[in-house]
Amino acid sequence: MVVGPVRSCVVCTVPRSGSWLLADALANTGVCGRPEEFFRRDYLDDFLVRRGYSVLAAYEEFLEEVLEAGTTENGVFSMKVHWQQLVPLLVALRLASPGRATDAELLESAFPAPAYVRLVREDKERAAVSYFRAISTGSWWSTDTSRDEGASALAVLPDYDRIWWLEQILREHDLAWDSFFAAYEIEPHVVTYDELCSDYEGVVRSVLDFIGVPQPVRLQPARLAKQSDATSDRWLDGYLAWLETPVAEALT
Repeated sequence: MVVGPVRSCVVCTVPRSGSWLLADALANTGVCGRPEEFFRRDYLDDFLVRRGYSVLAAYEEFLEEVLEAGTTENGVFSMKVHWQQLVPLLVALRLASPGRATDAELLESAFPAPAYVRLVREDKERAAVSYFRAISTGSWWSTDTSRDEGASALAVLPDYDRIWWLEQILREHDLAWDSFFAAYEIEPHVVTYDELCSDYEGVVRSVLDFIGVPQPVRLQPARLAKQSDATSDRWLDGYLAWLETPVAEALT
């Protein structure tokens, strides 16, 4: 059993960019940690309920638990983090370790030898539709690759105002990641959603190369099903048409 991580893989992204697919792929290699969204609020809330601590008193132990959960036997820790999760993480790290350290230095002190993987989805309109659908249905991923598209017709209706608002959040958070890397002169390994979908194995192997770990001879095939279907396409068509209306133009 490994004592602790010696290197870290940090998947930096925004919602609905394929991060579940990439994280599952990396976990299945067995040599690149077990990436989860450890810094979602519900992870910390669950820890606090189990331990009965205040946030500040418990955070060091929470980090220890996260590192143990996300590290494979070869000493590689992995996590995926959205921008909205990074901000409170940095606040907590700074409260736990007051001083003049930069944000990048704080992350390096918590996660050994971090290598940053930047996952980007360029089609923000489709990503926003997917984001709204996931929020509305509570379905963020699925392993059911045989599901019937017709069975996925939803009782909820698309709310184009909200989809537009979600699109702006995705764009702003992508820009925030860009600014973070530029500020600290970090060159992440960039992967796009389209590349991940079209060359799944090639992308996974490129990440393993970037992290610097020996690669398995064979990789497991993707387990997660594509979420987009005929319903997504209809909603996207409706959203793109709505963007041409005076109501949408007034928002911009």
